[in-house]
Amino acid sequence: TQDGNGALVYAQIPDDDLVLSVRASVQNRFGVFPNVPVSADVVRYEDTISGETWIMNVKVIPFGDYADGRLLLVTGVPREDIFGRVDAARNRSIGVAAGISAAVIVVVSVIFVLVVLPLARLAQAMETLTQLDFATLENGNLLEARSFIWELFQVQRTFSTMVKAFAGGIKKNRELANRTELTTSLLNTPSAAKTQQSGF
Repeated sequence: TQDGNGALVYAQIPDDDLVLSVRASVQNRFGVFPNVPVSADVVRYEDTISGETWIMNVKVIPFGDYADGRLLLVTGVPREDIFGRVDAARNRSIGVAAGISAAVIVVVSVIFVLVVLPLARLAQAMETLTQLDFATLENGNLLEARSFIWELFQVQRTFSTMVKAFAGGIKKNRELANRTELTTSLLNTPSAAKTQQSGF
């Protein structure tokens, strides 16, 4: 602008809260003007201004023919304006990843309950069977446990039927062996020998 005599007058923006906060940020960062590095690169840093994070860019620009003719250019933008969408996408990704992880944990837990535990019980029953410990099989309800999965259910039912048939066969063999031993012992007694002699 020009004054009444036609001389140039530089306009000055009144200091508001934002300008004062930016000025305080630069002063806290560099202290005094000579501390600002003079280089081709822009000095970039982040600071909290008016309760939100700002990305600040500071550069010393020489102008004029004087050694002291330097201008400090300060630009700033709220970080949310630049990285808001990126941060929101990252937060959504974290949420989705957490949801998928929780779903995987649930699926693995269900598989463990429906598949691994019944197979572990079946393996325990087989190990007990190798020791011919039928009492433990019956008392521990290892033969009655059934899975909700059809294939495992079929295996458990077939194994249970096989064990019961096997146990029944062994029981009948023992009874037969006991009867044979009893008959043999009765035939070997002295009274049985006399009966046989008198019969002939």
